[in-house]
Amino acid sequence: MALSPQVYFIGAGPGAPDLITLRGQQIIARADCVLYADSLVMPEIAQWAKPGAVVIPTAELNLDQIVAVMTEAVERGQVVARIHSGDPALYGAIHEQMTALDARNISYEIVPGVSAVFAAAAALRAELTAPGLTQTLICTRVSGRASPVPERESLRSLAAHGASLAIFLSITKARQVQDDLLTGYASETPVAILYRLTWPDEQIVRCRLEALAETVRAAGFTRHALIIVSPALSAPHTAASRLYSPEFKHRFRTQKAEGGRRKSEVGSQRLEVKGLHAKRTWNGPSAISHLPSAIISITRAGTELARRLAGPLQAVAYVPQRFAQEGEAAYSDSVIEAARRLWAQRRALIFVAPVAIAVRAIGPLAQDKHSDAAVVALDETGKFAVSVLGGHLGGANDLARQIAAFTGGQAVITTASDAQESAALDLLGQQAGWRCESGSAVARASAAILNGDPVHVYVEPGCDASPLRRADLPGLVWLDRLEALNGQAAIVISDRSGLPIDLARSVVFHPRSLAVGIGCRRGVAVETLEAVVRGALEKAGLSFTSVACLATARAKAEEPGLLAFAEKFNLPLRIYDDDEINALAARVPLSPSAAREKLGLPGVAEPCAMLAAKATALLAAKRAEDGVTVAVARLVSPVGVSPTAEALG
Repeated sequence: MALSPQVYFIGAGPGAPDLITLRGQQIIARADCVLYADSLVMPEIAQWAKPGAVVIPTAELNLDQIVAVMTEAVERGQVVARIHSGDPALYGAIHEQMTALDARNISYEIVPGVSAVFAAAAALRAELTAPGLTQTLICTRVSGRASPVPERESLRSLAAHGASLAIFLSITKARQVQDDLLTGYASETPVAILYRLTWPDEQIVRCRLEALAETVRAAGFTRHALIIVSPALSAPHTAASRLYSPEFKHRFRTQKAEGGRRKSEVGSQRLEVKGLHAKRTWNGPSAISHLPSAIISITRAGTELARRLAGPLQAVAYVPQRFAQEGEAAYSDSVIEAARRLWAQRRALIFVAPVAIAVRAIGPLAQDKHSDAAVVALDETGKFAVSVLGGHLGGANDLARQIAAFTGGQAVITTASDAQESAALDLLGQQAGWRCESGSAVARASAAILNGDPVHVYVEPGCDASPLRRADLPGLVWLDRLEALNGQAAIVISDRSGLPIDLARSVVFHPRSLAVGIGCRRGVAVETLEAVVRGALEKAGLSFTSVACLATARAKAEEPGLLAFAEKFNLPLRIYDDDEINALAARVPLSPSAAREKLGLPGVAEPCAMLAAKATALLAAKRAEDGVTVAVARLVSPVGVSPTAEALG
């Protein structure tokens, strides 16, 4: 497909990079200039761009600036890929961009994407047009600052239809959504709230319509959430279309089969993919398949294998220029230089080449296991897939297994914990949601465990260590006092910072166990919020990486700086109504607060921190600075329940 210098508006889908269309991915790989909405689109999608392409995040750019970039690129004869989330036709804000391009006589094309509404239906395993319940789907939103909704399209008007509703961009107005829809829908109508759908931190919560507002508040969703309201979400198994009934005829099915069965061999046909063996069964992609892997080949046979693997792995093949087909990503310099350019983009790298080439290319650039991307090397027949770097945290072990599943080969995994079939300490912490303190001696502690040496464990009172207990690792000695470590090798699980521990011998994990209540003046900058929160935690001797959620009052639910702060660190922002704050104040003493005069509330930071933590006391006293008030409480979790899970609802 020859591309003339023009602009392509590409729908990237709801989040996961492997949900972009093949056409969209191919255009991105060929484009000279890539602009993507970084507040809504995973950066991994933009990293499919070819080496040398200009990649520009646009969250901080206005319309004129975006159009200027596109115009300048087209005038230079370049192809522009403008990436939007979901499908551009739904709340994509592309109309004004197309108008500007029309005025400049710049041609453009729209590449459709998977809308969040259809990804939601897939995640919910629901047909939103269930026979006998509803045959209509309405996509809508509540009026916002950027786009008012015509009165005739208000939720109260639409509620009369009883159809399936997909409500976008309205999560902060859940109470209004609930009240408006109850004018037409029954209180028990099923609802699903889908947060950051198909992203790694996706959350899906179900409730009845009458509990929508409370459910959203408890979950702490304030952005990137879609609300689905539909009787189809509780469709009985008897609901069925006549399309597949034996009695229903159409031009592809003109007669009934004997005994109600079609005389067809389709069900017994075997599908073979040329070049890929079928010795193993692949059970679907793991988290690593969401990474924008780059497959680098050096020979003709290796290039053929790279092409075959690119689709199943949602990767981009980078091939020598002499073997490249039209439109393929190619390199003309050395494979080592090409690999280093891709490494700089933090891609997972798959070398269809000897392990020695991968080592020479990446070895000097490797830093540590917490930041290194996955590197896998395989031979050009696919017989062996070797995990070279980033085995656990980078995902190379899983990636090697996936490749071997496709090629019918053998994954070569040399990490000790895998060889001994023991839980890897670093992977265990990652899966528990703990953050490993920089400089921790993970390798040393892991080696001690694998060698059967005793390793002491200290858990901060109030923190949850159940993932480590369930792992049942050999040689762990559990202590009840930090001082009892006495300089010995240890694993410490704590939400405190600056612990008197020798990191050269020990590992410190910070669980997400802190709820931070925040009150602030209107218009406060996100930088100010971050500085005050970090300062309050530092003064209290608490780790910022242990923050599980933020919390504030309803009056601050749409404060831009607060929303941006929560989004920057991917933290849930829990919103509490006045009656909840007043009820807590009646049971728990609070310090004097300016919120009494300004908002009519006994406080914001203190009560909201305790409400989010389900606690009745603070871990860190209230701190006020630069128009921001901060208080901290530790999450109260039932025995055996992780504070991380509790915080995220």
